[in-house]
Amino acid sequence: MVRREWQRWLAGVVGVCLLLTAVCVWRVDHSDPPAEPILRRQIRDLAKQLRTLQVSERVRAWAYPGLASRQASWNAANAQLVLHRTKPTDAKTKPSKGLRDQLQGTLRRLLVARSQSLYGVREMREEGGAKVRAFWSRVDGTLQPYSLRLPRAYDPTVPWPLVVSLHGHGWFNPFQGHPAPDLQGVFSLSPHGRGATDYKELGEEAVLGAIDEVCLDYNIDRERIYVTGGSMGGTGSWQLGCNYADRFAGIMPIAGNADSQAWTERWGWNQGFKGRYDGFRQWLQETHSARAHARNLINLPTYVVHGSGDGVVPPEHARRMVAALREVNAPVEYREFPGVGHGGFPGLLTSEGLAWVCGRARERYPERVVWRSALLRTGKAYWVRFAGLQKPCEFGEIDAHVTGANQVTMCTHNLASLELELAPELFDLDRSLTVVVDDDRVEIPAPKERRWVRLQRHD
Repeated sequence: MVRREWQRWLAGVVGVCLLLTAVCVWRVDHSDPPAEPILRRQIRDLAKQLRTLQVSERVRAWAYPGLASRQASWNAANAQLVLHRTKPTDAKTKPSKGLRDQLQGTLRRLLVARSQSLYGVREMREEGGAKVRAFWSRVDGTLQPYSLRLPRAYDPTVPWPLVVSLHGHGWFNPFQGHPAPDLQGVFSLSPHGRGATDYKELGEEAVLGAIDEVCLDYNIDRERIYVTGGSMGGTGSWQLGCNYADRFAGIMPIAGNADSQAWTERWGWNQGFKGRYDGFRQWLQETHSARAHARNLINLPTYVVHGSGDGVVPPEHARRMVAALREVNAPVEYREFPGVGHGGFPGLLTSEGLAWVCGRARERYPERVVWRSALLRTGKAYWVRFAGLQKPCEFGEIDAHVTGANQVTMCTHNLASLELELAPELFDLDRSLTVVVDDDRVEIPAPKERRWVRLQRHD
């Protein structure tokens, strides 16, 4: 308690200092353009105040809980964005009245927003259009930015759909994805995703973290969250869909890579070679290939777009993935445009694809679940989840099907233990449940209430 009170006191002192210095800056006479040395000094002073505000808000985000912490994170991200874009202290940046006014206007807005946040105002003053925000990563404690655009007619009493738009490859430049696309009738979210990560590993966590935070602050319909993106964003759409199918209502990958073997087929990349660890290398490649997890999408509507002339991500990626989806009767639509390269699709494509995808709602409790994963972290889908693998460096797999009244049949591979959700949407909880796992029969007494049960293999 003493430490937290000290943190809040420190944040308050820094805020008062910022406010006093800002008042002095606002009193600058704007009647005549100042000489360049004076203008440069004013810009440098404003940049210093913005950096101090950024640090102060990061401290406040650390010291305060809940909404106040999130608002402080948003303010810190906004201060960082304007400093990054204007580069006011760079010797190559030419001082101008416009630059000074931009920095001064941003500082004013962020100070007002900070004051509102400290007084507990829920909707503090922010920029119009797409809003720059950020959340604290649970992995490494860094602020991860994202861009958010609210629907113009937003009514907090009504749940709204959310479209997550994943940006393309931009190396590791900051604030990629901003501004979020302007889409009608939905929340539009575009996470930075830690830059050029293909939205895998840390990039995957950055997207899911942004989604979770938006759902905290707004009335988002959890049954209507969709993912789309082009190029690397298409890759991310495949990645998130295959690993977290039960979180989304539909995905629309555009020109994304989905199959490591497609590179080999087209250009001879990733050729196999005889060696001690060749099998492990091939398995490792498969764990990062959406095609190896295609069956995970049997309950997730997928609208795929690619160009036959794509010289960056060959169309074999989409073709092989769609073939794998159709083989298991997954809900998929494929649009391949003859001669089109890595972009340049018809203008109505996004509207048509989003209309198809957004017409679906999430299926939370399908009667059949097929899932494959190499990790326990991603080994959960709908009403089943992996609790332990028999062997490392090998996929765990399950095909679970409600085959009758209070009866489930499961076929598994490489699972030492698994968990089953006893949900009233699927079962009568006042009766016992029969579970057949790989020809072994288990009787579960009437649970009376929703809960998870674990089944352990004994050989």
